[in-house]
Amino acid sequence: MLYAAAAFMFAASAGIVARTAASTLFLTAYDPGLIAYMYVGSALLLIAASAGAGALLGRLQPWRLAMFVGLGGAVLAVILRIVLAGSWRPAAAIVYLASELLSKVPVLLFWGIAALLFNPREGKRLFVWIGAAGTVACAVAGASIVPLTRWISTEDLLIVVAIQLAMFAAIAVRFSRWSGGAQPPDTIRGSSRGFGYYGALLGQHHPRNLAILTMLSTATLVAVDYLFKVAARNEFTGDALAAFFGAFYSWTSIAALVFQLVLVHIILQRGGVRVGAVILPLALLICAAGVVVTFNFGWIVALKFLDPLLDFTINAAAVQLFYLGIRKQTRTQVRTFVEGMVRPVAVALTGLALVALMGSLSLRNVAIAIVILTVLWLIAAFRAHESYLAGLLDSIGSRRFELADEAIRYRDKSLEQHFRDSIRTADDSAVPYLLGVLPDLGDIDWTPEYRMLLQRESPEIKVLALRFLRDHGDSTDLETVPALLDHPSSAVRREAVLTLARLGGSDAAETLMGLVHDDDLDVRSAVTAELMRIGDLDGLVAACVSLKEMLVSPEERFRRAAADALSQVDHKGLGRPLSILLHDPSIEVRRAALEACGARGSSETIPAIIGMLGDPDVGLAASDVLVTFGEQLFPHLDSVVATARSPRPGPIALRIPQILARTKTPRALNLLSDFLDAPDLEMRTEVTEAYWTMLRGLRAPDNHSPKIEAAVARALTHAAERLELTRILQSKEGATLVCHALREEFNGELRISLMLLQTLYPSLEANSLWFSLNDESGERRSQAIEILDSVVHERIKSRLLPLLEPLRGGDEDVQNVEDLNHPVSGLMDPANADWVAAGAAYLSAESRIDSSLERVKTLLTHSTAAVRETALYALSRLAPGTQVQTAARGLVEDPDESVRRLAKSILVQGESEATA
Repeated sequence: MLYAAAAFMFAASAGIVARTAASTLFLTAYDPGLIAYMYVGSALLLIAASAGAGALLGRLQPWRLAMFVGLGGAVLAVILRIVLAGSWRPAAAIVYLASELLSKVPVLLFWGIAALLFNPREGKRLFVWIGAAGTVACAVAGASIVPLTRWISTEDLLIVVAIQLAMFAAIAVRFSRWSGGAQPPDTIRGSSRGFGYYGALLGQHHPRNLAILTMLSTATLVAVDYLFKVAARNEFTGDALAAFFGAFYSWTSIAALVFQLVLVHIILQRGGVRVGAVILPLALLICAAGVVVTFNFGWIVALKFLDPLLDFTINAAAVQLFYLGIRKQTRTQVRTFVEGMVRPVAVALTGLALVALMGSLSLRNVAIAIVILTVLWLIAAFRAHESYLAGLLDSIGSRRFELADEAIRYRDKSLEQHFRDSIRTADDSAVPYLLGVLPDLGDIDWTPEYRMLLQRESPEIKVLALRFLRDHGDSTDLETVPALLDHPSSAVRREAVLTLARLGGSDAAETLMGLVHDDDLDVRSAVTAELMRIGDLDGLVAACVSLKEMLVSPEERFRRAAADALSQVDHKGLGRPLSILLHDPSIEVRRAALEACGARGSSETIPAIIGMLGDPDVGLAASDVLVTFGEQLFPHLDSVVATARSPRPGPIALRIPQILARTKTPRALNLLSDFLDAPDLEMRTEVTEAYWTMLRGLRAPDNHSPKIEAAVARALTHAAERLELTRILQSKEGATLVCHALREEFNGELRISLMLLQTLYPSLEANSLWFSLNDESGERRSQAIEILDSVVHERIKSRLLPLLEPLRGGDEDVQNVEDLNHPVSGLMDPANADWVAAGAAYLSAESRIDSSLERVKTLLTHSTAAVRETALYALSRLAPGTQVQTAARGLVEDPDESVRRLAKSILVQGESEATA
């Protein structure tokens, strides 16, 4: 944003200085009336330059085009200054025409680039402040001209312009590169439109009105500019004229900034779009009339003063809002056509008219023409407002209303009245859509319309009306809402209960008690909850009886209704009934109870919810609910967190890291950092991912760095061990399974290391590095290694980079299978991952490592069925028949079918051998 503001400040201020110098030089060298020719020439130049810039913007990188325009403008300004050093009289005219390019093209280009670099949400937030920065720069530039002309000549102001444009080029390049070097979207490339397309646009009512409005407003402002410059030339000459222009532009910029920040929003909010669109022409009409009557220079200055004060503030905002009346699909094209073609053409035509009438046109006659043009402008503004409303109403009727897509929302009285009428007369199918649009119209009281909607027959509309009146109604609604408690629709009865309880409070308790046993459980739960919330003694007793009946009901739907009621009550002490429902045998009841805990649950329910994390049916839902407790969660985690350091943490402990990360609290970050050294790989992976998620894009706190480096070292040590074991075992018979498992663990440790390194070096992107290191082509892999080599500290790099070399062949030092006993037996430790242990047992069997027999036996009682089955198979290959038969008899009743089948097969085979 700072780069963008700085670039725009230099572009805008360069325009002020260039126009001041050019106007002064031309009006000094020529008869002031000849400036009319300049309007024609500058308009034609601007059309050509805008078309060229638009075409280049669709083909070049924006930062490169900005550099060319900025530097080209700077060079042009210097050349013009050199030309002015001679006595060539046409030089002043050339400077005037060139000043239009120097003042307008960089600004137009800047906004074109900004539209590519900023997304709409960023633009809505930043463009106002960027524009304000440009206004400030214009004020400073205008004020600086007065002291500058005391030290340098008017011609030397072009050197100041050259410096400003060079700075614009440098900052724009920096800005665009910092923002990612935005590429022109495909929709821009080759998107030129033919005349037939624009003719079709003008055939539409509202675009045609906007074009007429733009033509008249532009013609009026060109005439005002002509009157002002000619009159100023009659009052001042030479450097005094430059000083006058500089002071004028400075004060108008300051006034425009104040007006924009303070008054524009208020005027549009209170007066609507129509008022905003007529303020400028009406003010111009008054001042022009003053010029006609008095022909005083002060009135002429005031007339011109209104241009920057109101045109770029209130009038521009109103005109931009007029574009709301155009369908979104063609809105950009209409804007481009009107601003890029109609406006310059209007400038050229007005200039031609001034040229044609120059001999017979006095300044008073120009003022009279301005009076006529402002009257026509006012008429065009009213017509544009009518077609704007018609366009909006067409969008509403077609359900394409798009007010929320715009950066500014302002209240319009005509539109408001149309909505009131439409709500009253629309059919039931259209009402929900109309009600959905109302929030975009601003702070308007729609209560009468919603009360009227209660009389509709549609239950859906009654529900919408009741929901609104619940928050915006008053005591007068207590006369109509109770009648809806007997409505056939349960949805209407439920909303009537909620609305009546909110508006009537304790006075509604007696009425509500009549529905405490309603046939519909949604209504019953709502009544129960509202009676408990109101706190009236009789109502509270009735509600408690109803809640108790639902809690102990043998029917699942009643217990779900109890959970729904508890979700709407904010009373303390309801943890016990919620805990009961959290242990309900029905999955749906448990889900409903979890939702109640998330909505209103107290910390009393946290232990029960933590216990549900291991439930495969509701574990994820329990995680989501626990996150909502925030800081209240931590005192209840001690027992669960302690299991994080166990060799085999359960599913509950494995869910805790992500829950902590989602709380987004410093306490969670500290707690996660304490468990980066958890012994179990799966647990460390969960902890690391959660820790990395919290710190992604940020640097870890300084006091965490030692823990992180220690965790990285530990992960790299484990990875090195897994890699070495893979090298040793990969060529052995039966090693495929264990090597695959070891490779998975190696990858897991490496992934942990990369995520932790990103918390130390935020410039590293763990995911990108990981995918690059697994690139089969090798090119991206080498680039990733180079990045790590360049960024990571030597004490970590020296351990990391050797792990990224390709795997070698089997270790030649292992000649005897018995030499494998130690590493393979170590892998069969029950603390190891399931597939590592199972793979080691299988390797023992296939490579006949008899010395690992005792370790294989310990796996027969492993918690994982696949490991028990593999251990039994390995035992059948390594142990004498008696031992295998004994082990098989112990597993013949195993919970897992595969283990039972293998055990029975071994027993049958043993019996057959014994019989033989």
